[in-house]
Amino acid sequence: MVPGNSERVLREGQHTFRVDTFGDEAWWGDTLHLHQAIEGAKLGGIASGVSPATALMTAALRLCPDVIEHYDQFFKLQLTDQEKRDLREYLKSL
Repeated sequence: MVPGNSERVLREGQHTFRVDTFGDEAWWGDTLHLHQAIEGAKLGGIASGVSPATALMTAALRLCPDVIEHYDQFFKLQLTDQEKRDLREYLKSL
């Protein structure tokens, strides 16, 4: 590896690991029908359902709390630094 590129390569690898689905959409959607569980019966899904925020925070973010910043920007949540810290602590407690 060329000196100076290691930080960039590390950041790209972290981003890929944290955000890329690697085709898992078929497993979670087609096989497990996770989207229907999230929607809930009132919206045509199954069970009682959960909000997208709850699903996101208890599943994806629990696996990698560093991705909070990504989703904060992507969904334009405008979380404060304190809210992000609180969320990280909450996710650790699950």
